[in-house]
Amino acid sequence: MNSKLMIAGLGLSLVGTLAACIGGTGVTGEVAPQIASDLTSSAAAGVQPRLVGRYYAINAFEQNNNNVTQLKLEPAYDGFKYKPNNSKYTPGFTNWDTLTVPNSNSTRADWLRLTLTRDAKIAILDMQKPTWMDGSWTEGKLSDPTFKSYQKNFKAGEIQLGASSNPQKPYTVLFAEADGTPSVYPGMPTNVPVGETQKPVANTNCPAWLNKLYTVKGPDDQMYDSWHPQIDPAYWCYFGVEHGSDPALVGLPGWALGYVARKNNDQAELLEGFKGIAIRDEKTKLGWYINIHSETGDLHRVCTQKHTVVVIVTDLTMPASSYPANVLARLGYKGDFGASQSTRELAGTHPIITGTNAGACPDDQKTISAGLTTNPKDGPVFFKNIRVLANGDGKTQENNGYENWQGGLNSTLGMSVAGWFGGNTQPRFKIDIRNPSTACNDLTCINTVTNDSHGDERTFFVPELKIAYTDTVRLLDENNDGEFYTDVYGKVRSTSSDPKAIKQFIKPGVTLVGPDGGFHTEDAWRGLYVDDNLAGVPRIELEKALLNTN
Repeated sequence: MNSKLMIAGLGLSLVGTLAACIGGTGVTGEVAPQIASDLTSSAAAGVQPRLVGRYYAINAFEQNNNNVTQLKLEPAYDGFKYKPNNSKYTPGFTNWDTLTVPNSNSTRADWLRLTLTRDAKIAILDMQKPTWMDGSWTEGKLSDPTFKSYQKNFKAGEIQLGASSNPQKPYTVLFAEADGTPSVYPGMPTNVPVGETQKPVANTNCPAWLNKLYTVKGPDDQMYDSWHPQIDPAYWCYFGVEHGSDPALVGLPGWALGYVARKNNDQAELLEGFKGIAIRDEKTKLGWYINIHSETGDLHRVCTQKHTVVVIVTDLTMPASSYPANVLARLGYKGDFGASQSTRELAGTHPIITGTNAGACPDDQKTISAGLTTNPKDGPVFFKNIRVLANGDGKTQENNGYENWQGGLNSTLGMSVAGWFGGNTQPRFKIDIRNPSTACNDLTCINTVTNDSHGDERTFFVPELKIAYTDTVRLLDENNDGEFYTDVYGKVRSTSSDPKAIKQFIKPGVTLVGPDGGFHTEDAWRGLYVDDNLAGVPRIELEKALLNTN
């Protein structure tokens, strides 16, 4: 298990001294932030992105893995806000882009990481020259004598800056084109839908038409909503939700988020509930994209037993441009996540949530407490542990903690795992959702309580997932070419003529060995998931822009 000692703001030499005093052998190296290398692009055509493609600060702490102490550099996003063409500072900075940053007592010269989409001029407004600045910065004066300006030109790409000269008074960062002129806020794109005239405004919610530009063709050749970043890179407006990982991380052009739900009688799975997990296995050269409908802002999750699950495996040795030839498996179905029960034990059990308000469940699936796959010793094999504030025992639970989902794998489609924690061999995923958006007020869950969180901190567990072209799959694959159709549960063979059939694919002969262990993301921009030995689980909400329905 990892252990953390927060040491933000301490110099590296002092960090090493602390480690030795605590009893370890000292810091042996640094674990870099786990951020995807490339930037996202806007779906809007004919407009250029903003000058800043992404930002984050470095939060440093000691991390112990297998008795080896390292300095973990975890990205932090709280306290930042990028405001295009917002500067009112004079002289010379009117309409420059502005980035406000949080307080920090860090002494690192690389505390702030910025990625520029093109060459730019940067100005830092501080009370005095920070110690990390060298002579390449040009000092100037402002009309406000409290601050001085320090300017420098930078090439496109990632740059690193230190923190403010005063830990209690953060500096402001300004951006302009390389020649010092303010960037031009983009007009309407060339692919704006006919009749739409609402122009996106920076730092406000994006218009619906922009969201609809992020689409992709599904297996049925119909168009569907697909992944988008939290913030549009061209207009810097907010979509209000996050969909986890960018499928492009593993060579996919996107994924048709509502495909399975549409085949399930147009099931009303909220769009914001689709959460992707992208994992790149550089040893096997396999890319894994797993999407599970697991939102925490709505009662659907409580009273619905089966949720959309998608698992796609790609060949990372092939370029993304080769799609769909780079796809080795593509499976979609309604995965069983069992009954919903309280996170808190009552008399040694986790009671099932009952009496859920049917009006909040348009799919007409109330909480199911009978006929579930059960283990006599451990209770339900598949379940969702939901935060319940009052269990009926006269005690009120604190409104914090995890929401835990277990289930969702499908052995009929060639999926298996090497085992499960505690020796249970039932194949399943496990998702820990820290601080979900809502909690049930009691075991009837007729009403929910909204939290001050958006469920954006998630950990994904799976013990050595495998997908193989098994004998069971061969029976489903009538033509033995890897492409076949099933019902929405992925259990029964169907045909292409059935409008409710799901189109599946597993390359004949393959055995794909995949994720094993726990995986986190600390990447707010593209959602890259990595082994939990490399990443923490920070909040990934950007600019406090997520909505309670996330």
